[in-house]
Amino acid sequence: MIKNNKDNNEEIDLKDFLYLIIRNKFIIFCLASISFVGSALYSLSLKRIWAGDFQIVIRKENNPADQIKTNAFAELLSNSNSNNLQTEIEILKSPSVLMPIFKYVKGAYEENGIKSDDLTYKKWLSQNLRIGLADNTEVLNVGYRDKNKDLILPVLNKISFTYKQYSGKNKRRSQELTNNFFKDQLSLFKKKSSNSLRVAQEYAIDKDLIFYDIGKENNININGNTKEFPENSTLQSTNLLSPNIGIEKARVSAANQIRKINLQLQKIQELEDSEELQYIGSTIPALRSEGLPKTLSDIEESLAKARSHYTDKDIAITNLIKRRNLAINLLKSRTIKYLEAQKLDAEAAMKATMRPKGVLLKYKELIREASRDEKTLIQLEDRYNLFKLELASQEDPWELITKPTINNYPVAPSRKKITIFGTFGGILTTILLILIFENSKGILYTKKDLERLIGYPIIKFFEEKEINNWQSKIELLYESNIFSKNNNYLILQMGIIDEFLIENLRSLTDKVFKDIKLNYSSNIKEALNSKNIILLVQLGKLTNQDVKKMEDDLSFQDKNIKGIFYFK
Repeated sequence: MIKNNKDNNEEIDLKDFLYLIIRNKFIIFCLASISFVGSALYSLSLKRIWAGDFQIVIRKENNPADQIKTNAFAELLSNSNSNNLQTEIEILKSPSVLMPIFKYVKGAYEENGIKSDDLTYKKWLSQNLRIGLADNTEVLNVGYRDKNKDLILPVLNKISFTYKQYSGKNKRRSQELTNNFFKDQLSLFKKKSSNSLRVAQEYAIDKDLIFYDIGKENNININGNTKEFPENSTLQSTNLLSPNIGIEKARVSAANQIRKINLQLQKIQELEDSEELQYIGSTIPALRSEGLPKTLSDIEESLAKARSHYTDKDIAITNLIKRRNLAINLLKSRTIKYLEAQKLDAEAAMKATMRPKGVLLKYKELIREASRDEKTLIQLEDRYNLFKLELASQEDPWELITKPTINNYPVAPSRKKITIFGTFGGILTTILLILIFENSKGILYTKKDLERLIGYPIIKFFEEKEINNWQSKIELLYESNIFSKNNNYLILQMGIIDEFLIENLRSLTDKVFKDIKLNYSSNIKEALNSKNIILLVQLGKLTNQDVKKMEDDLSFQDKNIKGIFYFK
């Protein structure tokens, strides 16, 4: 039987591929040579591309605002764009920075007679420029390539200058914004501080309060304490309100004094003991200066001496007792009047210190606001001075670490690579075309192809280059049990076979097969009269159509097909 149920495009193995190359080596060699020469000539015709580069360090700008940022308002002074290097790189690639360089390049092309009408900025950026950060660094690599070698260094120098100008522009813009911010805020807080101070002063005058020197207090605090006040903290203004808190204290003190005097008056009214009265009188400076307590003390001393010599009925003692009573009454009377005078004075003081409810509280709020405005103004002035000092010592944030240089050798095109790839491309294309051609012809070249299409066993193959060894193969074949003696066999040819191969095979079989008759024929009709058939084919000339035709011719015949001989 003949097989026809397998895909004719079955993948070929390595041996088949090598055989394909070997049998078409002349064609492959010729086309490979043509590809080599063509690729070499093409590479020589291409213009060389030259390249150059330089490196620049992109450091985050040392913005003076960063040095003075100590509380919430300084957040407005930070430069957010400098925090993102990738964003900075995209800006450096943008037309806003490099468009003048692009126009310069187009002008140079036109001067050299090179057409540049279809050259766009994006195309130029992607083909000619290489801009990117070195890994894990802030070093920017800038490379430029062009077919015009003389254009490399001028373009790199212009890019370098443009980038340095760009970095300075950013810095100057940042400084300008910071300076404007300080000027605006200083002007605002000068007016605000002056106004809040005036309001507090007018309120103090209107309410008969003591106005405190806020500026002096702030200067003392700022010069004596280098720590910044916390954001949104409540300013301490106890010292600012001390004089007016004293007014409140004076009122309370006066009220307590009046209460004390009332108790003293009540005690004196009830007092009978001269010693207690004498002690109270001695505590009053005015009475002590008049000598009333001492007079009473002297009378008491004289009375004590007299009683040591006389009885109470004695005239001397009687007189001393009268004098003592008069002195007691006088001291009591004068003490009461003095305390009442002190009471009147305390009542007047308490009345003078009386203020409506909420006056001191409002005054405290006004003082705090004035103090806060004054401190903010002073801090703004200090930071503005620091900002101006920082400007004087600030350096350019971008530093060129390698000068623009041009490579000694062109970077493209690689003539060697073009020639190699062109040659291999020609070889692969040739092999592909040969495969397509052979598949279209349907020619069978290998034993594998033969077995794939025909289901009969392979008896023997004969290689043309080993034609001298055919006799030994035929002798081994004769001694095998494939052929029965005294039988006739038909060697039926399939497809085209070289005549000299058939003649050599026939002469050898006639010589060896003496008692076995082998008939050679290409006529399928002779198979009608033959029961034992051996198919004879030549690989490289047998086609799928030949196999198909043989299948159709033998499909209705009941023949004993022993197998296949093939020439290789």
